[in-house]
Amino acid sequence: MYTRPFPILIFLFISSTGFGQLFGPENDLTSQTYGAQDVKAGDIDGDGDLDLITASYLDNRIIWLENKGVDGVGRQNIISKEAFGAASVSVADIDGDGDIDVISACYDSDIVGWYENMGQGLFGPLQSITTEADGAISVLAKDIDNDGDVDVIVASELDDSIRAFKNDGAGNFESEIIISSVADGVQSVFASDLDGDGDSDLLSASAYDDKIVWYANNGDGQFTAPQVISQIAYGASSVTAADLDGDGDMDVLSASRSDNKVAWYENDGSGNFGPQLVITLLAPQARTARAADLDGDGDLDVVAALRGSNEVAIYENLGNQVFGPQFIVTDQAAGIRCIHLSDLDDDGDIDIVSASSFDDKIAWYPNDGQGNFGAQRHQFVG
Repeated sequence: MYTRPFPILIFLFISSTGFGQLFGPENDLTSQTYGAQDVKAGDIDGDGDLDLITASYLDNRIIWLENKGVDGVGRQNIISKEAFGAASVSVADIDGDGDIDVISACYDSDIVGWYENMGQGLFGPLQSITTEADGAISVLAKDIDNDGDVDVIVASELDDSIRAFKNDGAGNFESEIIISSVADGVQSVFASDLDGDGDSDLLSASAYDDKIVWYANNGDGQFTAPQVISQIAYGASSVTAADLDGDGDMDVLSASRSDNKVAWYENDGSGNFGPQLVITLLAPQARTARAADLDGDGDLDVVAALRGSNEVAIYENLGNQVFGPQFIVTDQAAGIRCIHLSDLDDDGDIDIVSASSFDDKIAWYPNDGQGNFGAQRHQFVG
């Protein structure tokens, strides 16, 4: 899937002065996640701050990095060394015991499973959810049937399927729901209440049919037929939901790699979506797009991972459905696969984390609260 590059070690930073500056090098958390694919945040050890969980394709590892606050991040803690072709991770309390477990999807082995947190960040062995996710590429945890526990949704690129596995509350997954078998080259799935009825609907992005699609939840985890939001997201690679226009409902945000596009679709509140609204056409091989209020002005800005140019880019929300020009946070994330937005340093603003596969890096870009990244030294070392 990827050619293994030489690992790179970087422990430098540069200060910044505001949106629009080219920052970097970033705070490198680790250069030992070979073929880094995905990163998520969660309080793994129960100490009140957000740790990081990663999936790396080339060394078949799921690891977590402990957040030690002002002392940085501790050593890599290996959850698994046998996650063959690790492609995606998610975090949730799967067994209802009050701590955060880890879910993984493996592209090469077609296995999706979970690892029980035994307390203080010690994990048990893999517990399989399915061994038939052909080219498992995206996994998320969400309560789709409103029974109070966390279910698991899986997208499999090679068989074009999106499936949900219902949790009995104790981490046993026996009920499987096929949501779609025609999501051609599906890359990404996301859950959100799109029609305002109080349950979690699903979104998908599929690369080979260029579609952004949503599936309405009828309330107990059964889903309607696909409803196409767009079929001009060429090489669609990611999808998420966020209230981009501030009207109280969840709009849809997409990234597509073949047309170098980041775009969004306005929701009328009932799951009816308007035409594609382009944020940028200058996003080389756009791989992931996410939204958060980065500058503290009350609206949601957009962050994108641009694989073709090794960049993390920001598009400021100017209001009235208008987004500003592209501002580059870094151009040193070689082969960037994903970004994750969380407050890692617990200072009340949203930071950016990236996973990049060609330089094997998980990197962190601290926010000063006004959308300036890299100004703080908070060295995280794997």
